[in-house]
Amino acid sequence: MIVIKTEDFINRYEYLYYNPLTCCDSFIKKHYSKSSVSVKDYRRKQESILGINNLNGTDYNAEQIIVENWLKRKSFDEIALAWKFGKIKSDNSIVIPTDEFIKDNNYIEQRGKQININAFKEYCIDIRSKQNSIIKYVENENWKEAYKAVAENSPTNIGPVYNINSLFFLSAGKAPIYDQFVHKAVRSLLFDIAPSDVFIGGVPDKKEYSEVTVMYQEYIFLLKKLFSDYINTDDMFIPRKLDRALWVYGHATKKI
Repeated sequence: MIVIKTEDFINRYEYLYYNPLTCCDSFIKKHYSKSSVSVKDYRRKQESILGINNLNGTDYNAEQIIVENWLKRKSFDEIALAWKFGKIKSDNSIVIPTDEFIKDNNYIEQRGKQININAFKEYCIDIRSKQNSIIKYVENENWKEAYKAVAENSPTNIGPVYNINSLFFLSAGKAPIYDQFVHKAVRSLLFDIAPSDVFIGGVPDKKEYSEVTVMYQEYIFLLKKLFSDYINTDDMFIPRKLDRALWVYGHATKKI
């Protein structure tokens, strides 16, 4: 297992999560000299050094608004879904979906699958009605019941990863967010190999509650093992900045 200096890890990878054209100067200045190269050129060079290519960078301002106004307020809706799809942008002080998010009466997820808007809105009402119970499950780390509560009535094409996204928002981050890239990141750190060399396997069907829970609990176990000093700080399971760094590192073809 590699020994990690967490703040160094965050500083190395987190900023690559953002679309460089939207980052504020105070954030970017930690990473490059404006007098030498452009932000775009600096980013391209760093991605090459770290073995990372073609990230779909998130709008910096939109990310800050989501964390403050959706995540901290335990709010889950179509904007939270668009954020998970990587299809949001900021317009002054508000967040709006990109043009690719909605087509006719459907939301369009990352791979082009359609999610009926009315079915999704009914789903949001259902899980909000169970929010108090969900939070208690999360606080007790009863991950199977927490996941089941957000998965059992989810609409077509809302799978396990998106259901865990619901759980993440409803609990204000007390249930960590999940996808294959963060899972690859922690496994690669455990075995001291490149994330691209990690095999995760297919995601179980969303109704396979036990299988999804095992997958999720392995990720949580590895977070605790690797980042023990960063667990349950700032009212979240792990700080959002570590989430972002892990997601970026999970795309790498070179180990840290």
